[in-house]
This record gives sequence, structure tokens and C-alpha cells, in this order.
Amino acid sequence: MHDDNYNFTFDGAKMNCQVKNDEMGNLTMSLGLVEQNNKVIKFKFNVRYPQNTNMTDLITCLTKIIEPLDIYISEENDTPTLYFSKSAPMI
Repeated sequence: MHDDNYNFTFDGAKMNCQVKNDEMGNLTMSLGLVEQNNKVIKFKFNVRYPQNTNMTDLITCLTKIIEPLDIYISEENDTPTLYFSKSAPMI
């Protein structure tokens, strides 16, 4: 899977799953953990997505790419986006 088509750009651009907005910037993804249990290998990613999308949309986009490779995706935990404006008093 790791070739020129899926080169890790961390923002989903090469996988056609890039999302961004002016306030929060680009979506970012990074590999957090790799676990092996019997014949299953799990890759756990940390994802920060902008306010103008949600995890369901992101999973839908990624599924189109990975399903033909016999790879499946599931959501383990999704914490709503927390955003503080640059003009917020605490910034």
C-alpha cells in the first residue's frame, strides 16, 4: 500500500481525502500504535480533522481506497473537535 499513490503526506491529499478550513488548517493523520493479535494487524492512527468535516465523512473517503486492498477501517474513539479562535482570551 505504501507507494507513490499512498505516499504519506499526513493531510490525506494523496488519498483524495484532504480536508481543510481557514481557521484550523489541514486535516492531519499520524500512525500512533501498531498491534498484532493472531492473524490481525491493527494500525491505530491519530487524526485531527477541521470543523467542516467529521469522522464519518473521513471513514467513507478512506474506505473507498482501502477496501479493494482487503483492509478495513473502524472507529475506536472520536472526540469532537475542540477549537479556540486565535482571538480567544486564553490564547
